Amino acid sequence: MLAAAGFAIGMALSWTLQNFAGWVMILLLKPFRIGHYVEAGGHAGTVREIGIFNTTLTTTDEKKVFIPNSDISNSATINYSASSTRRVDMVIWISYDDDIDVAKKLLQTIADKDERIIKDKAVTIWVIELWDNSVNLAFRFFVKNPDYWPVWFDTLETVKKTFDKKGVNFPFPQRDVHLYNEK
Repeated sequence: MLAAAGFAIGMALSWTLQNFAGWVMILLLKPFRIGHYVEAGGHAGTVREIGIFNTTLTTTDEKKVFIPNSDISNSATINYSASSTRRVDMVIWISYDDDIDVAKKLLQTIADKDERIIKDKAVTIWVIELWDNSVNLAFRFFVKNPDYWPVWFDTLETVKKTFDKKGVNFPFPQRDVHLYNEK
C-alpha cells in the first residue's frame, strides 16, 4: 500500500514538475506574451495569463482555455502576433469559361484600391489548381496584423460584388451525365 501511495505521489509530482518546467521554458524562450494571439496545445486564442502550471487563453468566442504548460512546451506554437504584418491567403474559384487574365486584373484592382493592403509588398495572383469544376486562383497580399480579419471579410465581399458586375462566374460543383441508348 505504501508503494502504491508513493507511486501516486510520484506521478502527481511528475505532472507538476513537467508543467513547472514548461513554465520556465516559456519564460526563458518567450514564444509569446500576454495579449498575443496564438495557437498552442491544440487551441487558439489570446494569451491572458502565463501561470506556473498552465497558460490561460481566451478564444474568439470568449471561452477561457487552460492549457498545461507542458503541453505548450512539448508541441508547436504559432504566434500570430509576433510580426506587425500578416499575409492574407485566399483562393478564388472561377469558371473554366471565364478569362483568367480578366479575373487576375480584377483582383489586382481590388488590392490596389484597398488602402489597408500594404503596397510595398507584392500582391501575388497565380493559377494554383485546375479542379473538376473550377480554375483556382491564389490571391495573396500583406496587411497590418490588426487589419487581418476586417480585410479578409471585406475583400471576400468585394470580390463577389466585383465579379458579379463584370460577369466572372463562381462555379458550383456539378456533374455532367451522358445517357446512351444501348439497343
